[in-house]
Amino acid sequence: MKSSNRKYGLFRITAADREKLHALVFKRYPHHEWGTFFRFGYRLTEWGIHVSFVDAIEPRAGDLDEESGIVEFSAGYILRAQLALNETGLGIGVIHSHPEDCGTGASSLDNDMDGYFSGEFAAYGNGRPYVSLRVAKSSDGVFSFSGEAWINGEQIPIVEWLTVGKELERETSEYETQIK
Repeated sequence: MKSSNRKYGLFRITAADREKLHALVFKRYPHHEWGTFFRFGYRLTEWGIHVSFVDAIEPRAGDLDEESGIVEFSAGYILRAQLALNETGLGIGVIHSHPEDCGTGASSLDNDMDGYFSGEFAAYGNGRPYVSLRVAKSSDGVFSFSGEAWINGEQIPIVEWLTVGKELERETSEYETQIK
């Protein structure tokens, strides 16, 4: 698929799970962000990582700050996600929305969050990968995303989002589109 030696990641989700995930992360659309931790299976390859969405660790009341325009995780929600690593061999990641018509590139706050979570989840998960995805929609409803996976301290871009339903839908990350 890719001709360069650069590592990359693929994200796969079923159409039914994508519908539920969109209802969750776009809960406060179009002006405010929302998010969730999620569990994923993965396969490391010589070209990078294949990530398969398993389920959301949905926020409960008080897990995210509803007064904030951005996603702010409570300490209890973070702990719940860290402890979820003990229950399974799956990885834990974060997916959150950016406001309507905003790009999905990582902000400095996103980078700080991911720097922290990638270290924490690698430590609690015995080196398992961490994945961060950012999603948005345009005012006419067009979906976009970008994201990264951290594997043994190496950050690689998630370049494709595959939705498996009656047909296979492929979407290219906003990041990947910009570097072509």
